[in-house]
Amino acid sequence: MALVGLLVGVAPGSYPLLATAAGLVAGQKEPGGARRFRGLYLATGFVLGVAAVDAVFGALFGAFGFLVLRVLSPLMAYVYLGLAALLVVLGLVLLRVIRINLRLLYATPR
Repeated sequence: MALVGLLVGVAPGSYPLLATAAGLVAGQKEPGGARRFRGLYLATGFVLGVAAVDAVFGALFGAFGFLVLRVLSPLMAYVYLGLAALLVVLGLVLLRVIRINLRLLYATPR
């Protein structure tokens, strides 16, 4: 179950599978009172798998963001100015004040 947790943690679009995994854990039948502890064991492994992947990805992206920030810190004013210009242009496109034609987005007749 921990392996399933690792796989779900890698693919964030598969979070709806959490309910399926919970149903799998709850629906397994064990003789005697071991069923409750077996379900707890499987659920804990699943949650630890998801948490481990999220923690590793968070640390990697945090370190990468820190490195990018250190490289771009002298140019940060220019980066903000460029992002502001891009957002203004995209806002004007959404308001249909200006129009940008990208031929890649149109279907071509065969």
